[in-house]
Amino acid sequence: MALKGLKKARRLFNSGKYIEVVRLLEPSIFQYRESFSFFYLLGVSCFYSGDLGGALSYLKRAEQLRENDVNTQLALAVIFLKKAEKENSLRIWLKILEIDPKNKKARRGLNLIRKTPEPEDIIAFCNSNRINSLLPKQNKKILSKVLFFITTFILASGISGFIIYFSPNLMNKNTRPGMERYILPEKQGLLDYSRTYRYMYSEKEIRAIFEKAKSLFSKYKDNLAIVEINRLLHSNASMDVKMIVHTLRDHMYTPDFSTFTKKDSFSYTDVFAEPYLYENCFILWEGRAGGLQISETAITFDFWVGNTNEFFGVVPVVLYSGENITNGQTLEILGKVKLDQDGNVMIEGIAIRRIVQG
Repeated sequence: MALKGLKKARRLFNSGKYIEVVRLLEPSIFQYRESFSFFYLLGVSCFYSGDLGGALSYLKRAEQLRENDVNTQLALAVIFLKKAEKENSLRIWLKILEIDPKNKKARRGLNLIRKTPEPEDIIAFCNSNRINSLLPKQNKKILSKVLFFITTFILASGISGFIIYFSPNLMNKNTRPGMERYILPEKQGLLDYSRTYRYMYSEKEIRAIFEKAKSLFSKYKDNLAIVEINRLLHSNASMDVKMIVHTLRDHMYTPDFSTFTKKDSFSYTDVFAEPYLYENCFILWEGRAGGLQISETAITFDFWVGNTNEFFGVVPVVLYSGENITNGQTLEILGKVKLDQDGNVMIEGIAIRRIVQG
């Protein structure tokens, strides 16, 4: 796509035709990987089209290219607010005020968090036209129409909360939409020869792993897809490949006990045998809590994974939601595998279920 195409995208953007902007720009990600305007237009267009995962990835790239752009920061803050990542929104608004101390939108965001401590109130704010006050300045007439479309879409889909997670139990279609947008360039240059990586593959293998990840995502087999994504992120795949892989990963949904079972989980043995492959994957493990510590922001404890018949090992767990847990209690934990700076496994808890011993 030549410069003429980027100008066309800007005209479509200014007309509020955000879905058309996404369709026009996404095939040219590699060509415009150093263009701030490209990623800003694409990221904001994804946001207004209802694709928060794509919006986050593209705006993060825009931030890398122009770190102190206030409009990019404002959009990122709202996305994190919708994702219930309040601390990230606060961090960004404070950063904006360092750049522009008189920025009214950043101050409005900080006041929102201070005056609206209850999560359900923030949900209501995000799902109303009041969210306009925190967004980068747009044509008000166009913006109201887009927000009306998004709100109508959310209500029609029966989805509540900050972010639209497409759970396989909620989808009527057999395949996840949008996967066809993710393609690797046909030309050579998919490998990075600058150093040795954890996983070393040929170009043919890189393409095969990428297609496998995309296929798994399209079938809503997110946990398996993330393993293949991690193979590429820790491999000798080029930065161009890893950029699009990061975007693909943002399609991952967060499960709950109604959508995730033990057959979807990876075992303790698998995770600890090769932790880098399972980073950001979800697990469902049974065990006992010990060494419980409760602070104002989190609950941490050691989780002794196993049951009366078999013991696997101990892993630290952190919960950011209030839970009534006691030492020695038998639990089933749904969580996400995380790695600390030294590569050690920990679990970020999503939900717990108490097991009553018979």
